[in-house]
Amino acid sequence: MEAAGIPAVFDYMTPEGINALYLKRRVKELNGICRKCSWAGVAGAPDWLVMFPDPAGHCWIELKAPGEKPRPLQVREQEYMRQCGCVVYTCDSPESIDRAINDLFDNHFVTTITFLKAKQK
Repeated sequence: MEAAGIPAVFDYMTPEGINALYLKRRVKELNGICRKCSWAGVAGAPDWLVMFPDPAGHCWIELKAPGEKPRPLQVREQEYMRQCGCVVYTCDSPESIDRAINDLFDNHFVTTITFLKAKQK
């Protein structure tokens, strides 16, 4: 695989692992950070927290292998998190990761100016 410009490390990685590597690299390129999370006693919660500084924005991402869909328990947990104000995405490819990040940038960022104005009221 090395000849095609794809590192040999991908030869033994799972498809979800390759997506995780892409997510970490892409978020870092955009000056953000992401954290792999484990939820003690909670099944179905997303596994990645993605955060960007000013303008502030964060989201939860459930990574899947290409074509894989969230389990019903995951769908319920994500819906509950959205009802509580969380931004949650399910991503199964580099393209879907890029779409999620673009949506976060376009629709869910809270600028420092907005935050400071709200704080002054």
